[in-house]
Amino acid sequence: MSTELFDVVIVGAGFGGMGAAIELKKLGYDNIVLLEREDDLGGTWHVNRYPGLAVDIPSTTYSYWFEPNPHWTRLFATGSELKRYAEHVADKYDVRRHMRFNTTVEGARWDDEAQRWQVSLADGATLSARYLITATGFLSQPHTPDIPGIAGFQGKVVHTTAWDDSYDFAGRRVGLIGTGATAVQLIPELAKTVADLTVYQRTPIWVAPKLDFNISPFIQRIFARVPLTQRAVRWVTDNMLGFMTFVGVLNFPYFRRLSVAAMDLCKIHRFVQIRDKELRAKLTPSYDIGCKRPSWSNDYYRSFTKPNVHLETAGIERIEPDGIVGCDGRKTEIATVVL
Repeated sequence: MSTELFDVVIVGAGFGGMGAAIELKKLGYDNIVLLEREDDLGGTWHVNRYPGLAVDIPSTTYSYWFEPNPHWTRLFATGSELKRYAEHVADKYDVRRHMRFNTTVEGARWDDEAQRWQVSLADGATLSARYLITATGFLSQPHTPDIPGIAGFQGKVVHTTAWDDSYDFAGRRVGLIGTGATAVQLIPELAKTVADLTVYQRTPIWVAPKLDFNISPFIQRIFARVPLTQRAVRWVTDNMLGFMTFVGVLNFPYFRRLSVAAMDLCKIHRFVQIRDKELRAKLTPSYDIGCKRPSWSNDYYRSFTKPNVHLETAGIERIEPDGIVGCDGRKTEIATVVL
């Protein structure tokens, strides 16, 4: 089998891979190829399709600086909007023709003699390139926890990274494992339709109120006709996020008071939405904000006050064919497990 020669091989056709390809084309490189394991572009915004999916930083910042989108309908865009934006960028900057879908990279090695990368594919083919860029991301890899008995569960198992759009959750008894950023978005949506939702939490998450709102068609027209206005909004959101990262992540020991203020805001948010003291305590983290990625939601805490939503914090001992048994010995009958 002959080896194809390229100037650049890019692994991944998500936002990172497309951005790299666009910049390379501006520099005059056209003999490039983007290898994508999935059947379409978009990376995490193609793989993830669960209800409530949205970006957790402002859309004005979560976009290419050279291709602002004046048509965002919300400050925090939904997953479907981000997918459409990715498709628009791929077509406008002519990178789609460089993409190969359903292509899995098995490995890559540097050939010191030829001064080229040798990239091995799952189908046995080999590509050779002067440069190799990996833009594989980390939010498109499903992880199934090693819980005893999970393989013998006789109900439906749904992973948020492989969401089954054909499955009807209405009227089901659902067990959701985990309370990370994905669960913060998903739980309020599932609570609207399922008969019973039991959430299994190992570690609580800091959740702050989300300053989200619709962007009216009038504002969208202003952004489109006067691009400088959207640039100004982006300058604000960029600097806000930069400040939060600088203070809350990179230098949090020196800005302890601001961290305490952020935790106080989350506590007030939790208190307003949950008046049950015991439930509120179970949802209160024992670590400082920033030690684990926090999240934003206006509905997450409120969901636990619904009569069909229950929180379990004892841990999971095992999964049986028809339910989940906690470390406290209590079994909950479950028809659907969401990971």
